[in-house]
Amino acid sequence: MKTASLLTVFSYSLAAAAPLEALAAKGPLIQDRSALERRNYFASSCRHWNLNSYYSTFLNAQCWNTQGQLVGNVFDLDSCIANYGGHLAYAKNGRYSFSCDKRDCAIVDSTWFQCNCKGYSGETVFSKINLNDILTNDNGNLKC
Repeated sequence: MKTASLLTVFSYSLAAAAPLEALAAKGPLIQDRSALERRNYFASSCRHWNLNSYYSTFLNAQCWNTQGQLVGNVFDLDSCIANYGGHLAYAKNGRYSFSCDKRDCAIVDSTWFQCNCKGYSGETVFSKINLNDILTNDNGNLKC
């Protein structure tokens, strides 16, 4: 097997001890943990993401770890998105949901998170942020 770079893509398998040949048709397996951590976005190594229907600040997603296994995630977007005067932005422990209408929030165009939020004067402002700019996959676990 030839490797072209630090990041070698094989295939994933939910079976723990499957030989590499058996993995070929399944999906990506990231061999190098540091390469997985260097990714600046989650969409290339996660799948089936959506907002949780009960707790709309939570993002459900499945992300691959370095062993090629899918890891289920329930990630609180409040932990890394803030509302600054009606504009969504990255901020650790941002708590956007305190001033945005969670019922109107949605994921659109694959990775864009949008909400109606309160501006500085109390007006409603439509805002969106690309989750790929703030979320990463750390060995199967979402983080910001």
